[in-house]
Amino acid sequence: MPPPAPLPSHVFKILLSAPPSPLPKALPLSKLDAQDSFIHLSTGAQVPGTASRFFAQTNLLYLLKIPVRKLEEGEGELKWEENNTEWFPHLYGADIGADEVHEVIKVERNEAKGWEDVLTGVLEKH
Repeated sequence: MPPPAPLPSHVFKILLSAPPSPLPKALPLSKLDAQDSFIHLSTGAQVPGTASRFFAQTNLLYLLKIPVRKLEEGEGELKWEENNTEWFPHLYGADIGADEVHEVIKVERNEAKGWEDVLTGVLEKH
C-alpha cells in the first residue's frame, strides 16, 4: 500500500509500561502485535488519536521514537495499510529494539486532560 507523502522521518510504538533499560536487541511483542503478526506503529500525527482510542484508561505511556529509515533498511518490511481513512505503518518480519529505537519518551497526564491535548505538546518537542 502507498505510504503517505511526504514520508514521516519517524514513527512511534506506544507502550503501557517502561521498556527495559538498556533496551534489548528485540523487545517482546505486545499481545495485539503477536496476534496480528506485525508490529503496530503510528506516525507522530496519529499518536494522539491512537492513544485516545486504545489507551484511554491509563495515565502513563511510553513512546518509542523510531526513524523510518532504520525500518526500511532493516530485515523486515514496513507496510502502510489503510484503516478507515488513515494509512498506518505496520512492521512485518522484524523486531524493534536498541538498534531501531532513537528515543524513549515517557508521557504522563492527569485525568483532567485527554491524550490528544498532552501528546500534541509532547510530540512538538521531540
